[in-house]
Amino acid sequence: MSHRRDPHHCHALISQGQWLDTKFTNWQPKGCMMHKYTPPEVQYCLRSKRVVFIGDSTTRQLFFSMAQLADPTLPSSPPSSFEKHSDHSLPAGTGTWFDFFWDPFLNSTKTETLLKGDGFGKRDAPNMLVLGTGLWFLRYRNEPGGGGGMAGWESRMEHIIETIRNSKSKLADEIIILPVQEPDPNKLSAERSAFIQHADIDAMNSDLLHRLSPLASVYDPPTSTPPSHLPIAPPTIPEDVVLHSADHGRAPAIFPSVFNTLLDPSQTADGLHYSPLIASSQAQILLNLRCNDLQPKRFPFDKTCCARYPARLDLSLWVSVGIWLFGPTIWFLRLREKESGVIAETARTILPLLPEAKYDKPLTIFGSVVWLCRIADRTGLWLKSQKQFNPWIFTMLSVLIIVACLATVKKGSKDLGPLNRQQTDEWKGWMQLFILIYHYMGASRIAGIYAPIRVLVASYLFMTGYGHTMYYLRKADFSILRVAQVLVRLNLLTIILAYTMDTDYIFYYFAPLVSFWYLVVYFTLLGASSHNTKPIFVLCKIIASFLVVAIIHSQVWLIEGVFRLLRTLANINWSPKEWAFRVNLDYLIVYVGMIIALVLHTLDSPGSAGVGTARLVDHPRWSWLRHTLLLASFIGLVWFAAFELSRKDKFAYNLWHPYVSVVPVLGFIALRNATPVLRSASSWLAAWIGACSLETFILQYHLWLAADTKGLLVIIPGINHRAINLIITSTVFLWLSHLVATATGDLTKLLCGVESPTPTLPLTSNETTISHSIPDSVAQSMSSFVNGTQAGDTESIPLAIINQAGSIDNAAAKSYAEDSEFTNLLSREEQTVPNEPPPSSPPTGAAANSHGKSDSSEPWPLPVRVGVILVVLWILNLVWPPPTDGSTLTTYPV
Repeated sequence: MSHRRDPHHCHALISQGQWLDTKFTNWQPKGCMMHKYTPPEVQYCLRSKRVVFIGDSTTRQLFFSMAQLADPTLPSSPPSSFEKHSDHSLPAGTGTWFDFFWDPFLNSTKTETLLKGDGFGKRDAPNMLVLGTGLWFLRYRNEPGGGGGMAGWESRMEHIIETIRNSKSKLADEIIILPVQEPDPNKLSAERSAFIQHADIDAMNSDLLHRLSPLASVYDPPTSTPPSHLPIAPPTIPEDVVLHSADHGRAPAIFPSVFNTLLDPSQTADGLHYSPLIASSQAQILLNLRCNDLQPKRFPFDKTCCARYPARLDLSLWVSVGIWLFGPTIWFLRLREKESGVIAETARTILPLLPEAKYDKPLTIFGSVVWLCRIADRTGLWLKSQKQFNPWIFTMLSVLIIVACLATVKKGSKDLGPLNRQQTDEWKGWMQLFILIYHYMGASRIAGIYAPIRVLVASYLFMTGYGHTMYYLRKADFSILRVAQVLVRLNLLTIILAYTMDTDYIFYYFAPLVSFWYLVVYFTLLGASSHNTKPIFVLCKIIASFLVVAIIHSQVWLIEGVFRLLRTLANINWSPKEWAFRVNLDYLIVYVGMIIALVLHTLDSPGSAGVGTARLVDHPRWSWLRHTLLLASFIGLVWFAAFELSRKDKFAYNLWHPYVSVVPVLGFIALRNATPVLRSASSWLAAWIGACSLETFILQYHLWLAADTKGLLVIIPGINHRAINLIITSTVFLWLSHLVATATGDLTKLLCGVESPTPTLPLTSNETTISHSIPDSVAQSMSSFVNGTQAGDTESIPLAIINQAGSIDNAAAKSYAEDSEFTNLLSREEQTVPNEPPPSSPPTGAAANSHGKSDSSEPWPLPVRVGVILVVLWILNLVWPPPTDGSTLTTYPV
């Protein structure tokens, strides 16, 4: 709680910070995130108000920089050298005016009139009044009219501060007195260096600091309530950012002493005036000071300097508290159930209506982590810092991931086949690690890194298309139960966070995207599912589905119509352009996964429809074909690397991504499964991460990153502790992700009302059931195989089936093992009943049209449960407060 004296980081913004980069574009205030204001945001804050600058040439440079931030078409300097010592007035759209009055000694009649509050007439007081002087007092100290040197400056500043304090009217919403700018003595001209000395400047700034901030102080950000008569409501005249002092009460002006900390010798040519980069950053600091708390209180909350988080008791807070306390409350009631008293009587009355005791722990874990997200990213308890890409650190972290994954490789005892669960969990795991450091380092602006990360996302979607297609082709389990389990498992955390963090659903784009493509696969294969045994027919359905999705998402107006309907009926405010962008970016790779699944399923299908993988491997030209495919895969990966590096930027690459991403994905799959050794070996560390990849992707928004992915969460204050923060937050983040992954799986069972049955064996090819019991040793082997572990040191036989003679039926075991592989390919986020074998294959019409039923002991059948959940969400949406007028400023993570 080291920042308790400056809880909103106003003082830190204007007094402490450092550059994160060597190009002087990313200034980091101590403990908070500084927002880079765009012209619309500047105009929102300053609309129809004046911003007045009075002072010398350094003040003039700041004036032009701020004017350009509001309107880039405005000039960046005086039109000619003859107008340097002149007044300037610049209009910047929507009625905002920037005025500069040349007065290097702050002693003109106009300045005196303005400071007394008589100079603005009937016009409103300015939004900001910026005063700067000092250097001319030193430069012309010995000349007539030069101000009198240090003594003259001190006398003048004392008069100005006292005049501001005693002004009969409000001079401005914000009054800033600039520090005397420190020059670079090595670059000053001889005339200037003879009079402008660092010792004098230090004394002047110390005097100002004492006058304007005499004691350790606490700053409060401005407050505002938007008027109702404006179409885009700017803030009303807020109170000044106030400095409270035990002796002097309210300070008359703000003193941004940090301005001199921004200066660097490499950014000045004459030793006195610094580059536009420096001046622009100084202007951004003033805008953050003035505008951060006046911007709409809507995500992303990436303005944490001199800004307060929403403090009202809004609906999202009540939802967060309810979810957090639900599990512990049940736990508490259960502990008091057998006692006497009012609480015990209440417990005995309520508990029969609540979930069983086995759900207390997952409810508590899930609710606690969701509440922790809100504490971390909607309060100032922990600090936030800005991202900064560093190629050396990014490379080091990438190498560390590779080394850690290779060091934890475990060789399997047998060939598990292509795309087995250990392999796909590993695939998801190392991909997720690279995506995490990509977000942490803010590497989205680097085209050479952006493209490979986009391929990793495409790989996830390939697995979605492949895994679900293979499942439905082999099992034909088109039940409502299956759909509900998959969708609840994928979306539970995302939906809860959307309400508790007051964001929206597609902000966490990965879960909506995977859910959409799952439904596409489902409905594609559901139609005329009794004919799914015909490969050509299924291929035609896949092509038809591709055309429908491509046509719909190529017409944004269609998506806008659907989203407009959602907004009308359910108060759902989603961005149609954002959704169309996400779908179109990877719409081809999902269908490639579906086609690959169809091909492999056809090859493995018995009868004339398939040639069988065994016959294919035994073919005389198989070795030649295999080596050709591997060589083509390697060449494809090299070609893709050269292609993506040759694109001008990520926007140019995005035009090609839907088509070229197929090459590296298929190339990697071919090389990863080239030999039995490669297929059977996998990294347990990467697989461990992959088991909770969905949770890591979503929770990173608020628990590892911060400010809705725009910044970094800081546990230990201090810019020099970034490495320690990374280690601590990463460890806690991954641990919590695994806890939430397990809890979400349990809650999926609770919401869908179905327990995982004891694993049963699939029907044999002659469709006779196995009536004999399975010995414990075989059952242990089955469990070890399904969970990807070995029982003891002995070799287990996966899913060994006892035939009617009492011996192991290897053929039946092989059949089930093959069926298990595609189920295991599905991410664990989508495996809602991990050990439940699907119905028999091949599919039949009855199976294709079956509907899942809840346990007969459950009070509510599955359709009723789904209906209740949807109604609750609908009501919640209707009563949810609408987004503020600034919702159009919302940006989404890359």
